[in-house]
Amino acid sequence: MLERSFGWRGAFAGAAILGFIIAAAMTSYREPPTSRADAGKNASVTPNADADTGWRLLLSLPILQNFVVFMLLTIINGGMTIYLVAGLGALHGTSVVTANLALTVALFVNGAAILLGGWVAGRTTRHGLIAMVTFLGTGLAMLPIALYDLPTPYLIVALSLAHFCIGVMMPSRDMIVRGVTPAGQFGKVFGFVTTGFNIGGIFSPMIFGAFLDYGNPAWVFLLTVACCAIGMVIVMTIRPRTKASAA
Repeated sequence: MLERSFGWRGAFAGAAILGFIIAAAMTSYREPPTSRADAGKNASVTPNADADTGWRLLLSLPILQNFVVFMLLTIINGGMTIYLVAGLGALHGTSVVTANLALTVALFVNGAAILLGGWVAGRTTRHGLIAMVTFLGTGLAMLPIALYDLPTPYLIVALSLAHFCIGVMMPSRDMIVRGVTPAGQFGKVFGFVTTGFNIGGIFSPMIFGAFLDYGNPAWVFLLTVACCAIGMVIVMTIRPRTKASAA
């Protein structure tokens, strides 16, 4: 929307201004004294003697499974957001205006869904089930976009549903990571698994770009569906630690 009104320079400038506003808000935040005391107390706790540490922990199966999930989410985001407009144009001849309208609505839905997902994640321990169902919902919503030239209202609904499902899943995704992490190791583990975003971000542009360059735009969306299926299988098989060793 900013790009349409002010050009690409205006869009980048607007994003930069928002970044400064958020940075200023975060700088003004002061952590409550009780939180700092609790953090110090947790830091002084010695992890269980049988808990994995260092690279042995990071390369354990549950942590690697979460790493792959984060990498898959980057690829899914590519098909649902970054390459959506170009993919729809190449596949169905969808106009830029229509594709951007559908994406804008879907992103608003996604933001609301993350808030809902946080509320749900705080009231259940079945985070793996939530992730599995939302991966399934995302894949099912993206499949007709790949197979059919949907009318604009149906395109908006399908894309919004896909973004809704992914949004609901995000808080539970983080709780799954916490559930497989030993006490006192969450910062290290979360920093490691989130590098899956970076790894996915390195390879996904080459993959999506090849689909578009070689005349296979449907695979922009079919790859997204496939990644949802893989993610669904992975979260079904992640086993959280026992209460004695979980963070």
